[in-house]
Amino acid sequence: MYAGLFTFTALIMYGLTGLIDVVRPPWQERESPPTTQQLVAFEAPADLDDMQMAQRVYEYLDLPLTGPPKSYSVSRDDDHNLAIKLYTPNGFRTMTLLEGEQQLRVVRSHAGLESFISGRHGALLKYAAPRFVTRAWAYYNEAGLWSLGFMALSGVALWLGSRPRYRWAQVVFLSGNAVFFTLYWLIR
Repeated sequence: MYAGLFTFTALIMYGLTGLIDVVRPPWQERESPPTTQQLVAFEAPADLDDMQMAQRVYEYLDLPLTGPPKSYSVSRDDDHNLAIKLYTPNGFRTMTLLEGEQQLRVVRSHAGLESFISGRHGALLKYAAPRFVTRAWAYYNEAGLWSLGFMALSGVALWLGSRPRYRWAQVVFLSGNAVFFTLYWLIR
């Protein structure tokens, strides 16, 4: 009971994410989120490779709710400018280093509530940025996932401990397992 009460909001978020993903169009058909752009003065050291420069940009901008850039998020655009794309729960940040102008162009795409909820429901410790708030969210999500498992196991324990011969419970338990293993077998 306490596990469910403590993680109630996380569990509701999991359900809402499933419903949102069912009713919203595929990402290819969605409207582009609104963006804002700003130019930030930045003097780029000449002796760094692309990943080191991306790390320097990340540290310089001190972006909240995101981790350091990974190799897949760093590239060169058509004009050979260094581009760094980082995900945050509130939308993407794309930083383009304009070395000749000694500036960073920072484009922020604004995610809506449904994208925020969808992005947060999968925030786990192994993906969490090093900031306190993202790690705290990841711990809360982990607690929600563990409580789901705990509630399922405690439900079976309560059934077996109180009314193991209750026919309807037996049918539901066996049906659920049969559906799972049938789908598992069909997908493999």
